Amino acid sequence: NAYYHTNVLYDRIREVLDDQSWTLRQVPFRVTTNFLIPSLSLKTKGGLALGVFNNGLFIPKEFAKDFEKYGIERNFDSVILGQGTYTDIAYDATVVYHEVSHGINETYVKIHETLLDNYGSIRYPFAINEALADYFSLITSKTSVYGAFLDSWLTKEGRESRGGSFFRDPNNTRICPDNIVGEEHADGKIILGSLWEIRNFAKENGISELDFDAAVLLAVMAELPDGSTFDNAGKA
Repeated sequence: NAYYHTNVLYDRIREVLDDQSWTLRQVPFRVTTNFLIPSLSLKTKGGLALGVFNNGLFIPKEFAKDFEKYGIERNFDSVILGQGTYTDIAYDATVVYHEVSHGINETYVKIHETLLDNYGSIRYPFAINEALADYFSLITSKTSVYGAFLDSWLTKEGRESRGGSFFRDPNNTRICPDNIVGEEHADGKIILGSLWEIRNFAKENGISELDFDAAVLLAVMAELPDGSTFDNAGKA
């Protein structure tokens, strides 16, 4: 499923850009499924047993040093999809698209750092990264719902343990600064909602979704600066 949907994303981006030679910076691109992590609650005579991993993530090659201390070689861009408590994370196509889409962002711009101002840390680059990954996921799945399959498997206790649902909807009314909370997935909904609203407005005024999606991709490729804030993203 992960292999298939990674290729679906490739095909969709090539269609949007009208460029069949387009690829990510990492070739081949690695996707690991059924990922498990050592669990403190599952001790055995030989040490820690492997436990569930209720998440998916993109790991840029620049973060390799964070894994080397655990004896894991990861000096390449990759995606990890966990074996979750309730289901396999790789079964949700929108999550596969989302995580691999972080690779699109990483190919062109560095938006995974924390900024500082007079009041403390700012995670706007991370929020923009999450919003764009959501956007590319949704234009590939051709739906307006992210994470619906995974969310359907969550129990009330599971939702509470992970701090909320997987579900993200671009048709939202979140605005900056009223809805800033300091967590990138939540704050990214502001950018995602804005892009989706403009996309719908453009469609109503004769601009095709394909052309608008191409404009967004080209902005990421050429206009969005490293370490972007919401202001930079708006101008791009």
